[in-house]
Amino acid sequence: MPKVQQFECTIKTGKVGTDCDVVMVFNGHPLPFDAPSGGTASGETFTGSFAPMSVAHSISIVGPTSGEWQIDEIAVTYHLDIGEPYSARFGPIGLDITNQVNIWAEPPRPTFDV
Repeated sequence: MPKVQQFECTIKTGKVGTDCDVVMVFNGHPLPFDAPSGGTASGETFTGSFAPMSVAHSISIVGPTSGEWQIDEIAVTYHLDIGEPYSARFGPIGLDITNQVNIWAEPPRPTFDV
């Protein structure tokens, strides 16, 4: 399995924002993003990156510790130790203390003409 060298995440907040820190869980370990910017209030956009240098089994964004967080879109770009970077987009979701959203997407399979 390839290692994730780094990934960048952009989260667009919908009508209901949060003032809690954005926490992601990499392979079961809660971690902050490196160099976060932007915000998570209503209508704001948060960006952050992380360089795990490890094989990914799961990457999740955790719901806020209080209240609700409405997310309109999550966009992630993954840089693995092999191949070209690739991106994935995830649609609207509502998060709270009871849930999280998995943002790990396997690399695309190679394509070729027959």
